[in-house]
Amino acid sequence: MNKKRLIYLCQGLFMVASSFLVGYLLDYAQLTSFSYSAQMVFKNNLPVYLVTVMVLFIIYLGLYGLFNRFFVSTTIFYVFFGIYGIADHLKVVYRSEPILPSDLMFLGNIKELLSMVKVGLIVWVVALIIVLTALCVVLERLSGKNLLRFNPITRVILVLVMVLELG
Repeated sequence: MNKKRLIYLCQGLFMVASSFLVGYLLDYAQLTSFSYSAQMVFKNNLPVYLVTVMVLFIIYLGLYGLFNRFFVSTTIFYVFFGIYGIADHLKVVYRSEPILPSDLMFLGNIKELLSMVKVGLIVWVVALIIVLTALCVVLERLSGKNLLRFNPITRVILVLVMVLELG
């Protein structure tokens, strides 16, 4: 197997593993217990978890198609779902309910949303986003042209599949 194919294989495996990890962490965010989350995912709700992973993977591929940069799509994927997972976890802890579609109306009032969260958590999340972004920029520059790049038609198809999947 040549070097480029090995790199493409590693990229694909990383994307699949990332989808499984983010899917598990999103499940944990709602259940607030690793052991209970593991039991729910792997014993009781495995088909639902696998569908969630598939949806996350399609979103990841759509981001990759949109930006055509592996580490940029990785950063956006982890930052978005990281923020969503933290917000979901906090809402479950404080209100015993997950984020609902009606809660998205509050996104227009960022000041009020941030007032509900401790300043230390905000600083920690911003610092983590900066570190992750810097790491991904460095890795993108170091990788150069070795990573998979899609042609325009494939990119449009990936983005369309992501958009159609999300409704």
